[in-house]
Amino acid sequence: MHKSKIFFAALAGAMLVTGCKNTGESTELATFNQDFLDSATKPEDDFYQFANGMWLKNNPVPASESRWGSFNEVQEHNNEIIKELLEEAAAKKNHTKGTSAQLVGDYFACIMDSAKRESDGITPIKADLDRVSGLTKENLAEVVAWHHMHGMGPLFGFSVQEDLKDNTKYAVYVGQTGFGLPDKEYYFKNDPKSVETRQKYQEHITKLFELAGMANANAGANILATETKMNAKTMNNVEQRNIDAQYNKYSYADFKALCPSFDWDKYFALIGVKKMDTIIVSQPEYLKSLNGLLTSISMDDWKTYFTNEVIGANASRLNNALEQENFAFYSQYMRGAKEMKPRWKRAIDAMGGTMGEVLGKAFVERAFSEDAKKRVDEMVNNLQAALKERLQKLDWMSDATKAKAMEKMASFGRKMAYPTKWKDVSKLDISRSSYAANAMNAAKFTFDENVAKLGKPIDKTEWLMGAHVVNAYYNPVQNEICFPAGILQPPFFNPNAEDAVNYARMGAVIGHEMIHGFDDQGAQFDAKGLFQMWWDTSDYSKFTAKTKMLVNQYSSFMPIPGDSTAMVNGELTLGENIADFGGLTVAYYAYQKSLEGKKKDKIAGYTPEQRFFISFAQIWKNNATDQFLRTQVATDPHSPAKFRVNGTLSNMPEFFEAFGIKEGAKMRQPQDKIAKIW
Repeated sequence: MHKSKIFFAALAGAMLVTGCKNTGESTELATFNQDFLDSATKPEDDFYQFANGMWLKNNPVPASESRWGSFNEVQEHNNEIIKELLEEAAAKKNHTKGTSAQLVGDYFACIMDSAKRESDGITPIKADLDRVSGLTKENLAEVVAWHHMHGMGPLFGFSVQEDLKDNTKYAVYVGQTGFGLPDKEYYFKNDPKSVETRQKYQEHITKLFELAGMANANAGANILATETKMNAKTMNNVEQRNIDAQYNKYSYADFKALCPSFDWDKYFALIGVKKMDTIIVSQPEYLKSLNGLLTSISMDDWKTYFTNEVIGANASRLNNALEQENFAFYSQYMRGAKEMKPRWKRAIDAMGGTMGEVLGKAFVERAFSEDAKKRVDEMVNNLQAALKERLQKLDWMSDATKAKAMEKMASFGRKMAYPTKWKDVSKLDISRSSYAANAMNAAKFTFDENVAKLGKPIDKTEWLMGAHVVNAYYNPVQNEICFPAGILQPPFFNPNAEDAVNYARMGAVIGHEMIHGFDDQGAQFDAKGLFQMWWDTSDYSKFTAKTKMLVNQYSSFMPIPGDSTAMVNGELTLGENIADFGGLTVAYYAYQKSLEGKKKDKIAGYTPEQRFFISFAQIWKNNATDQFLRTQVATDPHSPAKFRVNGTLSNMPEFFEAFGIKEGAKMRQPQDKIAKIW
């Protein structure tokens, strides 16, 4: 489980929701689920508990999960559809090579063939381990290139993406990567839990080496020591949110001077980069530091490091013992799951990353409603109109900046349900011979596809996630919002639910992604998607002061009662918190527009506005293990579910009015601390 962060991308988190309960006859529209409500909790004290308390009580985290909530429930539904597709494809062994059925059928069958994986042992990676055993200073670039082309990320990361300051061209990006722990701080914090985690990490690596038949009692200690040295000059998760600090363009000659100990000419020739004038470096100080480490760290220790890259990347693809050990550290210890998911679910998870295009196409053909696409597209129009009104009425922004903000909003690109053209993946080499080989072949296909972008026009039709994914995103470089087919269905959008539900759910999704264009990172990109300042200086200062209020508020949240070492990081989560807050606000006003001319009847004793906020809170019903929460607050830009509800609503006067929340209540921020932004 290695991380690669070398390019900024504001991929918004899923606006995950719960199912709804019909409170009347079958002809009535569904509303929020009354059975989830906790009548013993007052809305003004803890709205998340009020809206979800009974569900939280009755739905503990299953043994195979580290958290359980709306996302899991929807994913379970989607997985059943995908499972049926995969089993049908796998049942036939003579598909035409390169067809979607052959690719997913053979891949799935290979993962499910546990007997073959047991008999093969580490044979599928034997040649890769032999390559590492022959590592020398002279062939280092060759070994690194091979790893990068096959889905691993030792020493540094490489990718081809749009140039943030000239998004009509693709550029080469290089930056830090190649570590087994989730963030820099894991290597240096000295609280008891951090010390324990490093010890467990060492034990895990040593065990992997033993299970791979390469017993080395010092493997864990060597890897930890090497990665600690490498992290001395890395950026942590919060620092990596500074886009400007990560945009450092060098001429090729000056780039090579950052780390002359590495043979860059050989590396780029091997991966297929034939010509480039400049390179964008995300962390120059890291590359400078790496230059010294390539000579100060012994070649034997580098061999151990690269060996761990091969074993670690493939552990879950080999025999049961290695897969169990990988689960024991990353899923059990780090996230709190007690047992592994069924193999078919693990197969879907694994294929989602490498076969997303094919799975998405099959999912759309089997389970997508064009009516949902049309109606949600109309909701986007409504949300956009509501955002325009909000922008026009802002009392803290000058007219000049407002005009540019509205230009940006009007320029949003829109991707709905599935790509207008599907990628040709027929050349992808997938067979039933080896799970590990399939994974590396898929990684190589994707890598080559990425490199081939250099020198070509920007492909604005490309999607950043599969059409089957239950999520949505905003891409700042193209100033576009995207809603895959996986989210355009019940309960995200339910044609049989009242508007209070749909606007609080799908409306919140839409608003969330729109506001990502105006969060602390997205706001640094203009209407054309260029990374450049478009704000009046005074307005931008006001904006940052308002966002600082959210930083302070969320930094006070404690997900695990009594554990002050695992607080929410208000700086890390700022972008998502802004999107949650602004997105729900815009959705609320779009919903108010839908109520014009209609009678505001109560249902189950609740007004339309109250049902809207309850429906929003029930999106985020979620139980999680303490281990998951500790990892989440250290690494995830999203706040824990409870605070995505209570943190958002405690800043909304519209919520206060709907439920009569008085000043001084727990669910109401003091007037001078309410962060009115969008």
